[in-house]
Amino acid sequence: MSFPTFYILFALFECCIGILFLFKGAERIVFPLLLLHMISTALPLFLLTSATWQSAFVPTLEGQYIIKNLVIIATALGIVAHLHPLPRRAH
Repeated sequence: MSFPTFYILFALFECCIGILFLFKGAERIVFPLLLLHMISTALPLFLLTSATWQSAFVPTLEGQYIIKNLVIIATALGIVAHLHPLPRRAH
């Protein structure tokens, strides 16, 4: 897959995640998708260190953009943590 195609598909995936968070009840479906997206977005912090870190604990602009995703994950985790438990099914 070419990079431009991947970039467009990745952006569409990100937009779908954001739109799904607007629908009540979709949180349980969206959170795993968000985690998958954030893990794949955070990989450059570990795999492309020269592009994401100027020196120890000093991220580049790209590194800062990736690190801000931790705030998004924390916010989503807060939303999911406050969901009511699913009802148990009787066996």
